[in-house]
Amino acid sequence: MLTNSVVSRQTAHRPTLIFLKSGEQYSLVQFWPDAHFGQELFPKTKVKSRMLANNATYVEIEGE
Repeated sequence: MLTNSVVSRQTAHRPTLIFLKSGEQYSLVQFWPDAHFGQELFPKTKVKSRMLANNATYVEIEGE
C-alpha cells in the first residue's frame, strides 16, 4: 500500500485513524502515529470520487 507523508505543524494530533465514511462503507485515508507527522493513504480515485459524491464524511478515531 502506498502512502504519502503529511505534516500538521500547527495542530498536534493524538494517535489517530481517519476514515472516509460513505453510507455503511468506511475507508482508511490517514493515520497519525505522531503529534505532527502522519501518513495519507491513496484510495483509488474512482472509489474516492464515488464516496464523496454520496456525501461522505470524515470520521476520526483517537487512540489512548
